[in-house]
Amino acid sequence: MVTFPVTLLLWSLIVIFLVFWIPALFVPKKLMSVLQKIMKNEEIIRLWGFFIFIIALLFFMVRYMFHGAWYIIFSILGVLALIKGFALIWYPKFSEMWGKIFYSQKILTIIVGAFLLLLSVYFILIIIK
Repeated sequence: MVTFPVTLLLWSLIVIFLVFWIPALFVPKKLMSVLQKIMKNEEIIRLWGFFIFIIALLFFMVRYMFHGAWYIIFSILGVLALIKGFALIWYPKFSEMWGKIFYSQKILTIIVGAFLLLLSVYFILIIIK
């Protein structure tokens, strides 16, 4: 059985993923143009850095509820999110570089959207079980 904080975290991630994968699969060109405009605005990038930093702290808070491999997975995800949050806060141009790589090709946007769709379904199955 999944406890309340884990359920809250998983539902939050599902909502975040839904916001991204629906446009990524159905209107990838529109999503790419919007994300490329966002990547050029340093204030928004720093705000996203703080948001990702909070997500990293949530990962660190819930990792103690898991055992074995899940503990390691949540620890690694927390560390990666922490690094990304700090990188976006301190070096907002970092996101513009990655944005050019990931959001300049339509197929990569569709692949990321499909991956987030599968991850959302997996999280829903974890919550239901």
